[in-house]
Amino acid sequence: MRAAALLAAGALALAGCGGSGDEDAVRDALTEYVDAMAGGDGATACARMTEPLQEIVLNSTPRASDCAEAVAQIDRGAANRGDVTIDGVEVEGDTARASVAVGGDAGTRHSLRRVDGQWRVDVSPTEG
Repeated sequence: MRAAALLAAGALALAGCGGSGDEDAVRDALTEYVDAMAGGDGATACARMTEPLQEIVLNSTPRASDCAEAVAQIDRGAANRGDVTIDGVEVEGDTARASVAVGGDAGTRHSLRRVDGQWRVDVSPTEG
């Protein structure tokens, strides 16, 4: 379950405070993050995370020496179950939330934070 939650969420964006441009950028960030997690691309996945989330991922995988290695050790079964759907995007300044559903499962809410102009997955998601 923890791996599934980590699999479902990212970073990449341009600026403004709210609006459809930011919503699209949040969707793009989450899509890139989920694709990287599903493909075992730890370097890209970790680049799409905030530093606190990188630490959580690293600490959840005791045999890993860095975030990218930890991602490579995560079971990707949940991410390979079907299409990814992102909806319910809400942007408020430099923070955002969105629901990510994989393969028709119930959506999982994810928080993102804009860091140096890029949206990054900020914390472990919560159900709902």
